[in-house]
Amino acid sequence: IKLLLRDLDKKENDQITMEKLVERINDVSASLIDMVFRENNILYPTLKTILSEGEWAAIKEEEDVFGYYKIKPSKWTTEEKPIYPYQIDRELTEKEVSQLPNEIKTILTKGETEGDKHRVVREGDIRLDKGYMLSDEINMLFKTLPFGITFIDRDDRVRFFSGRRTFSRTESVIGRSVRLCHPPKSVGIVNKILKAFKEGSREKADFWINIGDSLIYIQYIPIRNEKGEYLGTIEIEQDVTDIKKLEGEKRILDWK
Repeated sequence: IKLLLRDLDKKENDQITMEKLVERINDVSASLIDMVFRENNILYPTLKTILSEGEWAAIKEEEDVFGYYKIKPSKWTTEEKPIYPYQIDRELTEKEVSQLPNEIKTILTKGETEGDKHRVVREGDIRLDKGYMLSDEINMLFKTLPFGITFIDRDDRVRFFSGRRTFSRTESVIGRSVRLCHPPKSVGIVNKILKAFKEGSREKADFWINIGDSLIYIQYIPIRNEKGEYLGTIEIEQDVTDIKKLEGEKRILDWK
């Protein structure tokens, strides 16, 4: 459809022939008809057969993320808790298989596909808000991020720092008051930012400074729990020199 819209723009500027435009329209029309047929006769009947109410609850919970085409479904609720793909560990019954569309049934009976046996939750995994990770993975993730992070808790103490830092920082700052991590002339600004975050009157403070040929972008962002209660502040520092130079788009991998 996007290509068709581009071609329509080209036609207005006489950059494409009518014959080519009609060919594109026919291709799009055939693709849409085929897609709707497969949805109505294969996809929807299959989902109706194999998905539990808990799985539908998970779909309903996440559908707003992707949005809707033309219409928005009516409100639907269930007492079942959402069940996500990684939480499912079962095989289809013979009755369920018999109710599937022939296209899917043929694939299953021929053994042309194999179920995903991977287990998401491993021994030692830490349950995060969205997913699971080992402590080593979390640690290396922070160390690999292309910017530096410092976490200051609700008592204004440095609890954690990692990432690629512009300003040197050693482990001796852990547990130290954040006010002792800044020059005396900056303490007033630090106090003002933290006070505003705790009061809820501000949700961000940012600065950018030049160090040599580099442009450093610094952000302070409050962290709150689901109730809106203040848990601490995260400081992010990033060298944005190369980012500032970006223009246009880059959609192709240029590795050599």
